[in-house]
Amino acid sequence: MAAKSMHSAVSLSFSSLVQEMAVEDAPCLNCLLAPIDLKDQSKGPTNRENSCGLLPSLVLPRGGFESNWFIAIDGPVVINNAPELFSASFSKRYLLTKGLENRIILSLDVVFTIHLSQSRNFLPDMSGTRVHTINVNGVEIFYREAGKANAPVVLLLHGFPSSSFQYRNLITKLEGKYRVIAPDLPGFGFTKVPDALKYMYTFDNIAKTIEAFVDVLNLKKYAIYIFDYGAPTGLRLALSRPSAITAIISQNGNAFEVGLGEFWNGIRKYWNDPTPDNRKSLVWLTKFEATKFQYEAGEAHPETIPPETYHLDQALMDRPGNADIQLDLQLDYQTNVALYPAFHDYFRKYQPPLLAIWGANDGIFIPAGAEAFKTVLPNAQIHFVDGGHFALENHLDEISSHIIRFLESIGV
Repeated sequence: MAAKSMHSAVSLSFSSLVQEMAVEDAPCLNCLLAPIDLKDQSKGPTNRENSCGLLPSLVLPRGGFESNWFIAIDGPVVINNAPELFSASFSKRYLLTKGLENRIILSLDVVFTIHLSQSRNFLPDMSGTRVHTINVNGVEIFYREAGKANAPVVLLLHGFPSSSFQYRNLITKLEGKYRVIAPDLPGFGFTKVPDALKYMYTFDNIAKTIEAFVDVLNLKKYAIYIFDYGAPTGLRLALSRPSAITAIISQNGNAFEVGLGEFWNGIRKYWNDPTPDNRKSLVWLTKFEATKFQYEAGEAHPETIPPETYHLDQALMDRPGNADIQLDLQLDYQTNVALYPAFHDYFRKYQPPLLAIWGANDGIFIPAGAEAFKTVLPNAQIHFVDGGHFALENHLDEISSHIIRFLESIGV
């Protein structure tokens, strides 16, 4: 089935401090989704009205700002893949609608600064990245893709509580040599699962969906990058079709009991006694503080992690019904542990080339999990970076260099 490509434009709608406009009514959806052309202006943003006249809009200058502009947001914001680099710092953000046509519609009630940025940490030049949705057995899988169609494939599988967005910068590092594909797993990101489908949120079922996704894209051979939840998903894929796997890159993607840190003690209690009280005790995992903690813990400079990362994750997790999905998956994670012996048998039998690149300060999947790969894969390459769970955010160059050298060394 043909995938639907998204547009690449920037569209922002809000009221600004400059005019101190107060708008009580939100604009209609058609106005929100109407792209605003970038203008060749040198002195900053200009305002114009939407066709419904309810909310003014900012037009970003193509030539850049002469100085920073301070803007108070009290209306919806629509962001596409922006051709201009900018950074924004938010203290509060909520998802309003559904990422239609890759537009992320957010409500902000804070003052922040938009400015041109040389940093590519939050919104890099993603001109080579395409975003698509494709129907896979009724599930609308959202995915990012970059690189040439005939290049070796690297399949990036994200973790909890994230999405393919966590790979936005890694994609740009790999796309020169590889066809990079990063789907959003069911229950995460912009992948849509209709209620009528009565989808079972288990790791077995998620892996089957990704296996079907791979088939729809007609991928025959691919390396898998596995992180967090991406590990049990990708390793199930490897069990099902071992001949398809050209290499495995495990970035804090665990497959050994010794890799489970003390973080798992409360979750193990839920596995052993799945009572409502034990389930309730894990609700904190779905809250903002826990999401932010996963990004910052173990990092020497957490202040350099873009807050947009964990705010976006949380906004998506706060959608109605999603907290229960995540708690269901926490309970089902025990099935992954039960599969560890099968994963080990696969490693021993097929000896896939494997690179474990690990945040050494991760308290969720601890370093012993990386070192354990050597017990079943003597030729595995093990490297540690001085980071935490989401090590890619602050250690992109180091990790991507290891990945490229590893893949080149095995002829991928």
